[in-house]
Amino acid sequence: IREDGSMKITGFETVRRNWSTLAKDVQQEVLRLVLNGENDEAITYVKKILKELKEGKIPITDLILRTQITRKLSDYSSIGPHVRVAQQLAERGEKIVPGMVVEYVIEKGSGSVGDRARLPQEVVEYDVDYYMKHQIIPAVESILSLLGYTENDLISGTKQQGLGQF
Repeated sequence: IREDGSMKITGFETVRRNWSTLAKDVQQEVLRLVLNGENDEAITYVKKILKELKEGKIPITDLILRTQITRKLSDYSSIGPHVRVAQQLAERGEKIVPGMVVEYVIEKGSGSVGDRARLPQEVVEYDVDYYMKHQIIPAVESILSLLGYTENDLISGTKQQGLGQF
């Protein structure tokens, strides 16, 4: 943390494009709180965000994932969510070129993540479990594990006690 209160962050999700704005913001806020010794507030904050996510209160715009197309669509052997969305755009007549960044949201439903990747404006209901388990929890897990919290503690809302705490 700099003297002006800003943070310089490297190596975390906050600097990666393929993480949602929500995951980046949550990670940055948890880092700020923990670095300021506000551990309980950090846990409370994460639980509040998870509750809002479960209640559908998080705007779709905060859940957009961005991934770069690195080659021609025909050269992809593995079809990830960004490639699937790019293929849909190409079918609509949009020109897809290497270097282009594709934006998508994972919608609630069955099938693979790629099958559920949608353009943000087409999403009816986002996949809460995906965003909890693949965005929010991973973004803060390494930080909060140092405080003794696990993924289950954050999702369940309670913290398990070890034998040493009795």
